[in-house]
Amino acid sequence: MERAANWVPDLSGTTGPMYEQIATALIRDIQSGKLKPGDLLPPNRELSASLGVTVGTVSRAFAVALRANLIETGARRGTRVKAPAETVEVDQQDLPRALERGIADLRGHQAAVKHWWGSLAQEMASLHSSPALGNLLRYDNPGGRLSHREVGAQWLGGREGRHVDPAKVVVTDGAQHALLCALLACTKAGDRIATERLTYTGLKTAASMLGLEVVPVDMDEEGMRSDSLRAALADGSVKAIVCVPNIHNPTTTTMSSARRIEIAGIAEQSGVPILEDDVYGYLTDADLPSLASLAPDCTIRFTSFSKTLGPGLRVGFMETPGRFTSAVIEAVRASTWMASPISAELAAKLVASGQADQMLLENRMELQRRNQALSEILGARVQTTPYAPHAWLTLPEPWTGRQFCSLAETMGYLVLSAEAFGVDGTAPVPAVRLSVSAAQDVDELNRFATLAAHSLRSGPRTPEQGLFA
Repeated sequence: MERAANWVPDLSGTTGPMYEQIATALIRDIQSGKLKPGDLLPPNRELSASLGVTVGTVSRAFAVALRANLIETGARRGTRVKAPAETVEVDQQDLPRALERGIADLRGHQAAVKHWWGSLAQEMASLHSSPALGNLLRYDNPGGRLSHREVGAQWLGGREGRHVDPAKVVVTDGAQHALLCALLACTKAGDRIATERLTYTGLKTAASMLGLEVVPVDMDEEGMRSDSLRAALADGSVKAIVCVPNIHNPTTTTMSSARRIEIAGIAEQSGVPILEDDVYGYLTDADLPSLASLAPDCTIRFTSFSKTLGPGLRVGFMETPGRFTSAVIEAVRASTWMASPISAELAAKLVASGQADQMLLENRMELQRRNQALSEILGARVQTTPYAPHAWLTLPEPWTGRQFCSLAETMGYLVLSAEAFGVDGTAPVPAVRLSVSAAQDVDELNRFATLAAHSLRSGPRTPEQGLFA
């Protein structure tokens, strides 16, 4: 294997930020044959000295070629040019667009499968030509049209094969809106709510805006611990329990039936309502009861299409106990008057035609491919499930989540540190959450996983040092 130790990029004819110029020159030299398959590139510290730029600039340029699948890096082998059979042709005219994608945002969830947009467009066209469209432009029942609530009841009960009363279903503009309405119905400013010690950022934001104090509940491999929940409720000050029993965000843990029975029993004994965020329920094969089925009189359960079909389809459904239904509807009225009838009608058409089930199936299959690839590269350090839209990557000492996030950004990837999910801004373990669904495709996820595996073997480095030193 020949080392291309003297390679220095020819930046003539290149424009833009320095990392883009280096990346353009590197890709050009690989595709012209100036750099041969197997050639080792100079360490980024050596190359940065030659060019008079920072090590981080060189690392960022190398990351562009890595995402283009033109080079590969190994802990001991250094960074080398890949063989032609392993590479993907990058047209010079497409380089600007490739460079614009220099940062891959793996923080938020997206639709993993995109080709079903044609089916969505068909339903939208059908709705556009429907004589009923005019009625959908009017003010309507804040709780949602009866036909939409019936579809919501069907969707909420479908996974368990359980009957849900449409009269107790409320239509919302997504799960985050449902969470907000549930909090408005159950709490007031100054109240305390209990949730997992690590919780999703949307809850933290909503609680802060509503003036609620969040009480952390300890977690284990099944999520919320029942003994810690009892302790949190002991003084009677907690007014609601917020819980994610399926594919917990961010850790991906799922509660067992026994734990669900315990949590439901505690809520019934204390009289404290559970706000069951079941947005990931359709992404699990586990035959597990919802908390709403175990404690129907004190559980507000909600879900949406955002994590299963796509976040742009802002439609959610809430299953409410009779004593909370009116308060939840008033919360909808106060926050948005009514969920969009047009969006709800589109969702109803997707469910009625079977397109929603087909889209869900294809989304699950794609997520399974991605999670399997991630697990093969990162092994036991990554915690996920076959159909989870996110994964939880634990870091060995002396790594911290913030260190990894900073270095990953230098390499062109955005992920979230465990501290972002800590109720008190701290994390019990060093870890990061990455969105499996947000990757452009499985290859992009593979490249991130390869970088992550390399960095975890090499130990913490500053962003200036990069991964390619």
